[in-house]
Amino acid sequence: MQKPTDPELTRLRRELDVLASVLSRTDRQIKRLEQAYTAVIERLALTEDSGHTNTFDPLLNWARNSVPHELPARLYSRRKIA
Repeated sequence: MQKPTDPELTRLRRELDVLASVLSRTDRQIKRLEQAYTAVIERLALTEDSGHTNTFDPLLNWARNSVPHELPARLYSRRKIA
């Protein structure tokens, strides 16, 4: 196997830099989504405790069931970087 040439190494370094940047942004997005999701669940729990559950039942079901399944799809459906 041949050693990579300088231009190939440069290209690989650039690709690694792009990948590191994408991973960093994705990590920040996941953390923000987790915080938002937690806040929604906490608010919904307060609503449940107050006895007004009939009004919010559809929202509670969505928050508990849909969001975790939609999260990976939303994260990975973003524009791909070449």
